[in-house]
Amino acid sequence: MKKEQIYKKEKLKESLLQLIKNFREEYKKLDKLEKTHIHNARDYSSPCQIEIFWLIEPLEYQFVVITHTIDRKDMEIIINGPYEGYELLEKVEEIMQEDRWNKPMPEDSHYYIKKRFGTTKYSDVFISIICIYLGSIKYRLFSKIEKGYQGGMHFPTGWCSYIAGSIIDIDLHKLVEDSINEAKSRAKKIREKPQEVHPKIQEMPDLSGYGTYYYPPIWVNKVPERTLRQIISDYTPPPAKIFDTSFNGIKIVVDSDGFIGIATENKEQAIRILNTIFGFTYISGIDCISANESEIAKIEIDPKSLEIHSKLMKSSSLQKQRWDLVVPFGPSTVNYYHREIINEEVIKESIKKSEKIIKHDDIAHQLIFLLAGYTHHVSSEYSQSFIINWIILEKYLSTLWKNLLEEKTITGKRKDKLTDTMSWGTNYILETLNISGNLEKDNYDLIIDLKKKRNDFVHKGKLIDQSDSEKLLKTCNDIVKNNLSKIIEIANVSK
Repeated sequence: MKKEQIYKKEKLKESLLQLIKNFREEYKKLDKLEKTHIHNARDYSSPCQIEIFWLIEPLEYQFVVITHTIDRKDMEIIINGPYEGYELLEKVEEIMQEDRWNKPMPEDSHYYIKKRFGTTKYSDVFISIICIYLGSIKYRLFSKIEKGYQGGMHFPTGWCSYIAGSIIDIDLHKLVEDSINEAKSRAKKIREKPQEVHPKIQEMPDLSGYGTYYYPPIWVNKVPERTLRQIISDYTPPPAKIFDTSFNGIKIVVDSDGFIGIATENKEQAIRILNTIFGFTYISGIDCISANESEIAKIEIDPKSLEIHSKLMKSSSLQKQRWDLVVPFGPSTVNYYHREIINEEVIKESIKKSEKIIKHDDIAHQLIFLLAGYTHHVSSEYSQSFIINWIILEKYLSTLWKNLLEEKTITGKRKDKLTDTMSWGTNYILETLNISGNLEKDNYDLIIDLKKKRNDFVHKGKLIDQSDSEKLLKTCNDIVKNNLSKIIEIANVSK
């Protein structure tokens, strides 16, 4: 360490000790109420320990941890660093193994967690905080920042803040003065405030629900603009609500990044609504795949603004894994621009039409099956796609057969015999439908060929290839589209 840095370190320690002494001189003059209103960020009452993590390059920052731990020495000052940027994390990792950081927190601490993750240690909390601070510093790297306090957070028994520059650059005398005056002012307001009894205002609880993103990723209406500094800093502006609407009495919220939130606490219902909307989007000609349970986020919606303010999604969701495969080396900047732009009217139309579709269970299920089949197909899971789509094809043949029997007024025992799959199987149905003119020769030949491929897969374990999966997918696409047209008018949806 350079002599200049050693000198700065010694001077910093002396200044902090003097800060504590000056604070306590003024603190003891306060009355009981005033003492309770000292802010955690400026509280140096006994016992008190201050530990600093000092970053010197590429910019000077200090992370200051104030604790009031009874099993550590009062007025203990620890200064870690100064460190170059490249060595900071390695040094922090070493320090976190030391006893004061590696010990478990008290069970009555707000930060204490003891589930399947094990006991929370002081180091766990600090690491999560410093990650937030480093992210903020990264964003500010190309900004002009005034020296001084930049922010702070509660820390077990104390406070953790970060400073641009060094704490020694701050007027420590004024720091104490402001802390004491603020405590006096707060106490004074409490004493002067008349003891009024205010009726409790019943706040509306948040709406709970579930949601997920359109995939492949989209922006709604336009790509949010970013400054050069934001692009270089890899900063993504937070999403904004584009619109909210109602779906058979259930609130739906759509954000600018393609996230759709469903205000229902029934997870299965939310997934069904989401995949019906995604299914209609897909069949309207826009690339879109289904979402499974692992890709669904738990959300909270503000009841007044109807904005989604909380999303809890598994970091291991397949949505994220799929994107990582598409852009294995890219930062969020690549993710940012490699998205389709979809007009909000297209999504509103998908929601409106899906509201009608979902009332018809049979057709809604076909649409969801078709979307699942397409999802497997684009994931190169051709056998899975084929089997799911075969369900749609069998249902289609069953409907054609039922219509033919009704047309011929077949009833009673004869109808029972002709609808018994044990005695009247798919081969007979296909032959009869073709001979009767209810199934054209081209479709008959295609289905016969696909049926052979299905039997080879089920009975011989012969895998389905891309070509056969694609043929069945296209056939089922036409079937579902035709069935949907009986309920709603399928318009050509443009991006």
